[in-house]
Amino acid sequence: MTPKGRNLQLDVLRGVAILLVLCSHAVSLHEHSGWAEPLVKIVQTGGWTGVDLFFVLSGFLIGGLLFKEINRDGTLDARRFLVRRAFKIWPVYFVFLAVMIVRSVRHAPSVWAGVRPLLPNLVHLQNYFGPPELTPWTHTWSLAVEEHFYLALPLILLALCRFGKVSWIPAMTLVVALGCLALRLPHWNQPYTRLLVYTPTHLRADSLFFGVLLAYAYHLRPALLAFVPRARLALLACGLALIAPSFIWGLFTPLAYTIGFTLNYLGYGCILIACVDARSGILGRTLASPLARVMALIGFYSYSIYLWHELAREQIVDHLHSIDRYGAMMYFLMTAIDIVLAIALGFISAKLIEQPFLMLRDRIFPSHTPAGPVALVQPIRMHGTPPVARPSRPCGTLSK
Repeated sequence: MTPKGRNLQLDVLRGVAILLVLCSHAVSLHEHSGWAEPLVKIVQTGGWTGVDLFFVLSGFLIGGLLFKEINRDGTLDARRFLVRRAFKIWPVYFVFLAVMIVRSVRHAPSVWAGVRPLLPNLVHLQNYFGPPELTPWTHTWSLAVEEHFYLALPLILLALCRFGKVSWIPAMTLVVALGCLALRLPHWNQPYTRLLVYTPTHLRADSLFFGVLLAYAYHLRPALLAFVPRARLALLACGLALIAPSFIWGLFTPLAYTIGFTLNYLGYGCILIACVDARSGILGRTLASPLARVMALIGFYSYSIYLWHELAREQIVDHLHSIDRYGAMMYFLMTAIDIVLAIALGFISAKLIEQPFLMLRDRIFPSHTPAGPVALVQPIRMHGTPPVARPSRPCGTLSK
């Protein structure tokens, strides 16, 4: 079971995101799945969008943490936030990186030849300077994007607070969205190159900032989302329609890495808003089902699972690839083993590394924001209600 106070619906979406990624990185190609090939092809073709869902979720969750602090105190402690993020992300990440360095050195002609490809990972620049070929550590490009986001967002919000311009968040999000799209469009006539069109932060930041916009509305402007309880299924359908093209054209077409990224974060944003706080109706009952709770548990461990899943995949691909031509049953067996091993490694990593450091973090730097979700019908503080503590350089009226 996931800890109390967590938003079950968001953990379910995390579970969906990590399973999409795992299926897209499956040990066998869809051509080997026999009668199930049409369905498997769709999942493998669009599974890469699980990263887009992770980005929107990160923007929503991190933005929510910061907006709750701003709403309570009128400002935020950026240094405290960054330290707490480091305790969350870095311990398991650098253990993983140490394993990758040892593994790389062992198969390289020299120590330097083994270490050199991993140097960008030490400073979170692997999404710009990582190896062009796929390796068991190249999937960490998305962690670099999120690290850049963790550094930029609190500094941006702190500046907006000091000038009393938190209400500029929608305009800022629009600028980021148009800017990223403008930077992507020149790649329309260029072939897919991972480090050029897929992984750079300046091409992917709009997904994260769209999540921030949703968090802004959710925590500081709940009246804007008053329609959601009546329109959850419509939002869900709209979100599925927006992401559907990526499950048809895949990643390696110009449509995918230009306007496709935009459609994906808009679609996943609709799905997120439809699901958050859904506790009644068809969607609410589905998200509270036993299967959904299993998905939420997987989502709870999704960071460690994501980090180690390529290493888990490599452990079985050589042993099973020779028999993957025998059709659907063998395909599903291989995929199930792949996913179960990735989840098991992620669970072990979380229990041994991630969670002990989180407990240490919470003892040294306890959270100043309340745990758990805030319902759409329960705004934190709106329209002139005084903050709990007013800093000497106030953030300004949030209801502007």
